[in-house]
Amino acid sequence: MKLRIFFVLLIILSSCSITSETINEESSEIQVYFCPREQCLEKLMQLINFSAEVKCAFYDLDIPELIALLKEKNADVVIEDSNALDDFHTGYSAALMHNKFCIFDNEIVFTGSMNPTERGNYYNNNNIVIIKSEYLAENYLDEFDELKKNIYGKGDKVKHSEIFLGNTKVENYFCPEDNCKLQVINALKLAEKSIYFMTYSFTDENIGNLLYNKNYLGLDIKGVFEKKQISDYSRYEDLKEVSIIDKNTYTMHHKVFIIDNKTVITGSYNPTKNANERNDENILIIHEKDIAEKYIEEFNYLWDIDYESIPKNTEELVISKINYNPEGSDKDNEYFELYNLGDSVINLNYYSVSDNKTNSRLDGSLNPDEKTIIKPKLTLKNKNGILILNHNLIPVDFVSWQGYWDLEAKEGEGLIRVNFNEIKKESWSSE
Repeated sequence: MKLRIFFVLLIILSSCSITSETINEESSEIQVYFCPREQCLEKLMQLINFSAEVKCAFYDLDIPELIALLKEKNADVVIEDSNALDDFHTGYSAALMHNKFCIFDNEIVFTGSMNPTERGNYYNNNNIVIIKSEYLAENYLDEFDELKKNIYGKGDKVKHSEIFLGNTKVENYFCPEDNCKLQVINALKLAEKSIYFMTYSFTDENIGNLLYNKNYLGLDIKGVFEKKQISDYSRYEDLKEVSIIDKNTYTMHHKVFIIDNKTVITGSYNPTKNANERNDENILIIHEKDIAEKYIEEFNYLWDIDYESIPKNTEELVISKINYNPEGSDKDNEYFELYNLGDSVINLNYYSVSDNKTNSRLDGSLNPDEKTIIKPKLTLKNKNGILILNHNLIPVDFVSWQGYWDLEAKEGEGLIRVNFNEIKKESWSSE
């Protein structure tokens, strides 16, 4: 009997002492990109094109060319059931499958906050991370296999929680099995100088209190909150003295903490109760100063950005002509012309036009020193008219007629740009 009790205790103690083994791999570049200004979709499609085996888990997916490419490559894809698509696997569970990751050829991991949707890529502020690591890929493959078996919101603990790529330490966890909240708190507790955060949804009281206390102790705490998620449950009221509400008319979708300018927490996990206890999520904690600096640049970009200010000088793409009052019916006859002043091909998918109310995304491409005629999806007013050209939602050119600028064209004639460098009334003339 005593011998039996001894073995039972030995088994219990052994199971308690099991920890994830630290792995060492060769140094590998960690690539980080920020959407929409760094064309995240193109990075993802490039990885798919150059891979023989593709496995992805997406909360949402709606970009036609990406869907077509995934099917062409016979990719294995799991989609959250509320966003189910034909030809892709969908499990059904009360838990939310909130991941956004892919594994390529069992050695490259793509993850971050971007849902590969039109909004996620072209309009919302997001980040993606690309890491070559067989052990990290193994973690995500294990998680993918669970999702494929409809194991949502639970599962085995991560196999390799700490991986060293040369001198760079990368931690990897999945929620809820690895308690993402605890991992985030443990990392934030170590902050000695600063914590910057960009959070789509932030309701966790413990993490909010930790940041509040760190600020009280004199650390530099700054945050960007998504305005659509401000509620009675949000931590914004507790942290508003050190935070701003995002200015993007669409969505600031990051889930990021930057600690002491040297550590980054990112992934699909929002600091909320559901994300920690119910949803299926993943996070990375990257201990690398160069990576942290890139995230700080994004933080400063969101902190300082002005989505409404019109610049004084043009960039490589300009509005070169506009016909807002054609002869006869305006419908289907209005148009404007764009001109590529630069030395390289411009991807128009990341440009849009606006009349200050409606935003309409463009598509296609434009070669250097080439012009193109576009019939807008929005209506050009004959009086008090305005057309704003945006690049990644930021105004880069502007023309106004019979309103803010007292320019006017006769019916059937248009306004022509005569100065391609400056954005002002004098840069335009009637035909």
